[in-house]
Amino acid sequence: MKVKPSKWRVEESRVKTLSLFLTQRRASRVEFCQMGGSASKADSYEDNMISYYRVPPSLRDMAGIIEDESKIIVSIISDAIKSNKGIRNDQELRDLVERFFSHSNSMSAFCNEIESCVNKARDSQLNLRAAVKRFKDGRSDGALKELERFLSSENPFTDLPVKLEKVRQEQKNLAEKLTLYNNKIKKKLVKTMMGRIATGFIFTTFILALFTCQVVAFYSGLLLTLPAIGAATSVIIPAWAVLDKQCKSYYDELQKQQDLVSFMKDCGLIEKTNFDEIKMAAENTGNLLQSLKGNAEFTLEGEEKVKIGFEHIEKKMDDFAKSIEKLGECVEKCSKDLKEGREEIKRRIQNPNI
Repeated sequence: MKVKPSKWRVEESRVKTLSLFLTQRRASRVEFCQMGGSASKADSYEDNMISYYRVPPSLRDMAGIIEDESKIIVSIISDAIKSNKGIRNDQELRDLVERFFSHSNSMSAFCNEIESCVNKARDSQLNLRAAVKRFKDGRSDGALKELERFLSSENPFTDLPVKLEKVRQEQKNLAEKLTLYNNKIKKKLVKTMMGRIATGFIFTTFILALFTCQVVAFYSGLLLTLPAIGAATSVIIPAWAVLDKQCKSYYDELQKQQDLVSFMKDCGLIEKTNFDEIKMAAENTGNLLQSLKGNAEFTLEGEEKVKIGFEHIEKKMDDFAKSIEKLGECVEKCSKDLKEGREEIKRRIQNPNI
């Protein structure tokens, strides 16, 4: 435990310092007169210096106060920066990433389901083509059997719109969460930048204050206070450099988080136009398939309806085939985009410096 010096010892120290100062000034007075200056001017100069010495507070105390305050500022800003979690410790970001990959897997499963529906539709198309060919070849019995096989198969597109809407809503919720988090990161970036500017201003002010104290101490002859002021300066400048580096590091970390979230939102999700294309192609294919089933039922009602029924089926065959291929292309593009986005996000997480 440090014991504070008593008041009389402090005053004694100041008296000794003042006596030393006066002795030096008397010697300077003699030199001043020898150089041609008058004694009255020398006395006036000496009195002014003594008055200047006695009026201001102790510069040593001022330097100590500045040093203590600078340490407090360093501690406060360091604690504030350390309390902010980085990307690896950000629970909200980790939850968003996990939710993104979960949604991506759900979308991949949904795309696989659509591909399965497309394959079933192609099988139905083969049955219809075989039926039409046999009817043209005069093998009506074989043609009707192929139609019966076609009718026995279910329409795979019946429940597809409901499932598509469910996946779309899930992606919409995820996109909203990504947007909210992105806005939060933007606010943090602005605050960090403003904090960095404010920190620089504070430390610049302290350094200027210390420089002013050094100038005053030097011209006042208070050489004993210069080491204390120099010690305060030696604390301020390195602390400023460390804090500025921490602020920049934290800013860069936030920037990486924002880039990752923005990429997940812009490139990792299926665009609304792709959803609409898949929905339209699936509905069109399902409607054509259902219409062909109606034509097949009409054809099987009696011999007099067979020819008319096959004519209607043949007219719709090309549209049905085009619709199947269109849906297949949309699903293939969707699967490709999902895979590329997922791989890119994995790469960015594993190597955040890219």
